[in-house]
Formats: sequence, structure tokens, C-alpha cells
Amino acid sequence: MKPFKCLVLSFVLSAWTCYALAQDYVITKEGKTLRGEITKFNDLSVKIKPSNGRAKKFYAEDIKQFKKAGRLYLSREVYSRYGNEQKLLKVEKQGVVNLLMIDGKFNSTFNFAPSPFGYPSQKRGPDLYYVEKSGEVTILTEISAGALASEKRRKQIIEVLLTVMGDKPEIAEKIKVQTAFNAKYLTSLVAAYNM
Repeated sequence: MKPFKCLVLSFVLSAWTCYALAQDYVITKEGKTLRGEITKFNDLSVKIKPSNGRAKKFYAEDIKQFKKAGRLYLSREVYSRYGNEQKLLKVEKQGVVNLLMIDGKFNSTFNFAPSPFGYPSQKRGPDLYYVEKSGEVTILTEISAGALASEKRRKQIIEVLLTVMGDKPEIAEKIKVQTAFNAKYLTSLVAAYNM
């Protein structure tokens, strides 16, 4: 009978641990953690409904990070031609160098476009990618561009990538000869750097 009780107890504990780890949360700038269900988010804000209260909305500048369905999002200042903005970026790769992104379907700049019927319709924007060295506080610059990017844009991206990952000669050489900076290339580049 004792082995059965141990088995049941271990099952209950592991189920509770999985539940606790999978639960959504928000960590505020002050370091407070709110647990509950994240009901809405985009690159500028997140709304969480705690299990024992009313839903609360937080803007990117008010939080450090949040987790939704096991995915981690960090609040970072990003460069914009309209002035720097605080944005919520999904962590794609994590290590010495982090690859962060704004998913096009959650990009507030592109989210609602006028439709011919007079009400907003969902419009998917491009996925935007950023890199940062862990522990460094800096203003992030977007680094994704397709094969048709101008030479000026390509040089800007190379400069950003070399600033972050140029200390490893083999990675620096890969960056200098690259022409298109898509998701697959950026993911493999960051993974190679973090090895």
C-alpha cells in the first residue's frame, strides 16, 4: 500500500509543478510578480487576469517581462525613426546573445488597417528581429531584411551584428558576407555564437 501512496503523491506533486511552471505571469519594474491568465497582448502592452481579481493592463515601460503559454517576452527599448519606444519582444534564442522578435501578428504598428467595409481588419505586419548581449542595457536596432534590401540597409544590419557578435572571428566572417538577414539565418547565427 505504501508504494501506491508514494506513486500517487509523486504524480500529484509533478502535476502541480507543471501547472505552476506553465502558468502565465507578469513581472513589473518594481519586481512584483502577478500570476494568472494573459488574455491580450501586443508589442506595447499586456493584459493579465489574476485568478483572484480583475484584469490589469500593463504597458511595456511598466514591466520587465512576461510569460504566456511557456514563451518568454522581455521589455526592451528599441530604436524607431519616430523616437525610441519601449516594446515587448519574444525571446527566440537565449544565451550569451539573445535573439528577440516582434511577431508580425502582434505588431501594433500593423495590427489594425482600415478595411473597405468601414471597420478595422486584422493585418499581419512583418516579423521584426533584434539581438542583444545578455546583461547589456542598450537601445536595440531592428536587424531583419530580405534579399532585396538596399546596400545601405545591409551595411546597417552588419554593423549592428558585428557590434554584438563580432568578437568571434568565425562569426564575424559569416556576418560580413551575408546578403539576406531572414529568421532562419539569424537563428542559426545566434545559435552558433552561443555554442
